[in-house]
Amino acid sequence: MSFIDKNTPAHIKGIVILTTGVSAGSLGSHFVQSIAAAGPRRLILAGCNRSKIQQTADEIKAWHPSVETRLLEIDLASLDSVRQAASQINSWDDIPAIDVVVNNAAVMATEYALSA
Repeated sequence: MSFIDKNTPAHIKGIVILTTGVSAGSLGSHFVQSIAAAGPRRLILAGCNRSKIQQTADEIKAWHPSVETRLLEIDLASLDSVRQAASQINSWDDIPAIDVVVNNAAVMATEYALSA
């Protein structure tokens, strides 16, 4: 069962979507699994724990084998990690552009701090 609007597939088909906070079982994970049903060209799955985002990628592959995924390990609480991830994305020759970014990651119950 897909929870996306009936008009969404026309907007999603063939595009590249980067989504943060996609650890297995999370809201982000359910979001990308629903979007995968619409046939994007590629889903870039971003999170701070590679094994947890790999689980989400494996679930997408099982249900939507034609949807390509790419993993991006990133800690959004670290400016150095964000810069490193941006550099990695810019090095991907097979992805000339990202069409949609869904910033779903969350940092909870932390004290105020400057990242740089």
